[in-house]
Amino acid sequence: MKRGARHRKKARMLAKTLIATSLTAGVAGIAGADTVTEVTDFGDDLASVTKLPIGTTEVFGSDNSPFGEPDFFEFSNLVPNQLFTLVAERTGLGLSTNVGVLDSSGTFIAPPNPPLTVLNSTTSPVTLTGQVPANGILVFEASGGEGVSYHVTLRAAVPEPSTLALTALGAALSGVFARRRRKARGTADS
Repeated sequence: MKRGARHRKKARMLAKTLIATSLTAGVAGIAGADTVTEVTDFGDDLASVTKLPIGTTEVFGSDNSPFGEPDFFEFSNLVPNQLFTLVAERTGLGLSTNVGVLDSSGTFIAPPNPPLTVLNSTTSPVTLTGQVPANGILVFEASGGEGVSYHVTLRAAVPEPSTLALTALGAALSGVFARRRRKARGTADS
């Protein structure tokens, strides 16, 4: 009987630890949402796309190239096949720029067909929606403008690595406890 009580005590301690860890991971996940401000020019095409840190949900940038070169940046590690909403708004002076969302191969997702959506003083903010591709990557493009500052906000499901790890650990522990319970029943029946 002492052995069974000892196992239950360990199980309770383990459960408390898992709960505390998952709460900590949840708070860290919320705090991990990043804002990126363009310091140097974002990539000018899909080959040179700027890869944003995982967890980035806001971007401040400007289409300020003297030659009208576009800005391309990439949101990654998103939940595949989930819906996303991306809101782009003009934050400064400048005439207009064209904005859109593509997959990593360059196929338009929002708007679904080119041309890009115009972002200017009368159309700001622009809301683009669609489905995250299977690889979990969305590419934002701002092009054709000069001197236009913009603010982009992404709302999409981003799984935190710690959440995925805790889910896997919980499933593994459930299997271990179920196996032990079956094994204990098997020896008690003998």
